[in-house]
Amino acid sequence: MYDFYMKNKTNIFIFIVWFAISLFAIFHHEMWRDETQVWCIVRDLNLPEIFQATRVEGHPMLWYLLVLPFAKLGLAVESIQIISFIFVAASVLFMLFKSPFNLVQKVLISFSAGMVYFLPVIARNYALIPILIFLLAEIYPKRGENPWKYSLLLILLSQTHVMMLAFCGVLFLFFLIEKIKEKKDYFPFFVLLLNFAFLAFSFSKSLNENIALIGYREQERTFFELVYDFSYNFFAPYFVSSMPINCIIFYVLFAVVLILLFKESKKIFLLFLSSFIYIFYIFAKVWFSGIAYQKLFVLMLVLIFCVWNLSRQSEYLRKAFNILLVISILVAIPTVIDEYKYEFSGSKQIATYIKENIKDKEFVVIGYSHVISPLSAMLPDRKFYSEEENRYVTYFEFDIDNEKITVKPDEIKYYIVQEDSFLFEELGYKLLFKSDDYILGPKRQAEVYKIYEKI
Repeated sequence: MYDFYMKNKTNIFIFIVWFAISLFAIFHHEMWRDETQVWCIVRDLNLPEIFQATRVEGHPMLWYLLVLPFAKLGLAVESIQIISFIFVAASVLFMLFKSPFNLVQKVLISFSAGMVYFLPVIARNYALIPILIFLLAEIYPKRGENPWKYSLLLILLSQTHVMMLAFCGVLFLFFLIEKIKEKKDYFPFFVLLLNFAFLAFSFSKSLNENIALIGYREQERTFFELVYDFSYNFFAPYFVSSMPINCIIFYVLFAVVLILLFKESKKIFLLFLSSFIYIFYIFAKVWFSGIAYQKLFVLMLVLIFCVWNLSRQSEYLRKAFNILLVISILVAIPTVIDEYKYEFSGSKQIATYIKENIKDKEFVVIGYSHVISPLSAMLPDRKFYSEEENRYVTYFEFDIDNEKITVKPDEIKYYIVQEDSFLFEELGYKLLFKSDDYILGPKRQAEVYKIYEKI
């Protein structure tokens, strides 16, 4: 044990520092609707119903299945944060001990914004991606010797998030071409094919029936706005956010990376380019979000896979890769500080207020019903009624064709409102409690909550 420690003390030290920073951020993180939505779905539905819900939500099943036993056992919703943290911690450990990167790159990857904050702290299905990508990166050169392990990892990675479909799809095509040339062992290929067919079926309802996706697609933005927004969200709003210089830096760096990848490996270049184009398309046409860095860091993970599997790094590629990682750390530092200084969501504050001050009452959650899932997750014994849905609900249903069942409470006394609206003050309602004005800085007013009493 002592010999192992002395040989690996630098990697152990890096991991301990990473562990402390990420755990610090988790303890100061207030979960919001995208995190608690999954918890409420798997807690309150059976397996066939969960599958139907995911078909509309547009996410694969893997994250739901991992969270399911913890929710069904009646554990606290904070369990989902532990799950997320464990998977990202495993990926950091694996990268430190198994990757071919030098010490500087290991430090930069470990403390990049995605690895130190966005993936371990915000408990969503993205947390599964790094460990699976790193495992794939390790086995990729030996995939011919381990076709079943390689196929299983590809299947699991494709079941994490829609953002990974192009990356997994291109690796699948490479695998198909190799099998055709070898003229043997086709069975793993057919298993992969069935997996992608299942994914296509799983996502078949989301584009046409998910009201949030339809709303995003209706937003009109010019190509230049999309180009700028993509780079802006990659850097996040904390780094040269108001200047077009971030756009220039981003695309220059990625152009350099693409050119250098093309020179060193045409196959790796194609893999990265296809992932870049696909993720840009998803960002632009399917799901644009103000908290996009968590999504766009997936592209950085793809780049890590690509550089991991180059036989060598040219000096220019190493520098471009390191600069991108440094920028990511510049994003991470203010993000962790803001997590400490501000509330990420006002839902925890208002749930605490309800628990401590209001006993056994009916509630109405008005406005956009996605306000419901964090409150239901934190207060599982409470009933929440939605005027929008005309019934008691525990999570937000994205299905535009979902049949409504009218079940109204006898008396509506309390109104919970998301966003900083003054409508109820104007109507003469009594404001009982309001969460902090600044949610993760002054940029996320949509996560402010109020509770009113009808008088």
